[in-house]
Amino acid sequence: AAASDVYKRQVWKEPVLSLLDAISLLAFDIKVIRVECALGADSPVNNYIMRLAVYPFFALILLFFVLLLRTGGYPIDKDRILNSQGLIVLIAYISLALSAVLPLQCVPNPNGTSSMASNPGVVCWESDLHAKLASLSILGILMYPVTMLSLVIYITVRQPALVASGQGLMLA
Repeated sequence: AAASDVYKRQVWKEPVLSLLDAISLLAFDIKVIRVECALGADSPVNNYIMRLAVYPFFALILLFFVLLLRTGGYPIDKDRILNSQGLIVLIAYISLALSAVLPLQCVPNPNGTSSMASNPGVVCWESDLHAKLASLSILGILMYPVTMLSLVIYITVRQPALVASGQGLMLA
């Protein structure tokens, strides 16, 4: 990633660099935010936790603004709130799924070990640091791809009954 940053900065100038940094947020690349400056340390575990927390943070911000509009007199019901969150999940699903499995993506080293592709300083399957990251990855997989896919399957299976009941696709 560092080599690509050097190349990117040699090829592109402002304002394109700022645009590329903003776009990398869509891939939940928290290195763009430089959160390690605020935390005082560059910890792979903290960085990964922050990466997993980006979606819930933005979902809460969206919910806050939707509820703010609702209190301002706009007719926003529960279904519209769920639809707005569903749209964000739809847009971010692939990035969330890829972020969840990052610690499990290892590349071989010349010395016979393997390192994380996203953080070559972390040796895979042999260090306590990678064990923590792999555990968080399992949690991330359960939080994002598994939960979201389960919800889509549930709604798809329930759709005929919801439509037949006369309430349409309203879930609540």
